Amino acid sequence: MNAQQYITVAENIMDTLNTEDRVTNEQLGISIQLININIELSKAKSLLNIHAMLQDINSTLSR
Repeated sequence: MNAQQYITVAENIMDTLNTEDRVTNEQLGISIQLININIELSKAKSLLNIHAMLQDINSTLSR
């Protein structure tokens, strides 16, 4: 997910909070946890991409 998608998720949560069908604190907590998990997954994917690039550079320099 990119930054715009996180903003959209946050806006959707706020829209939900502003409706008559209020979400419970537990539901909101779960939504926040899911956002945090997605952020951590994005970081992990970025690190894996960086690692792969560094391996490519290393193999190129080793030749």
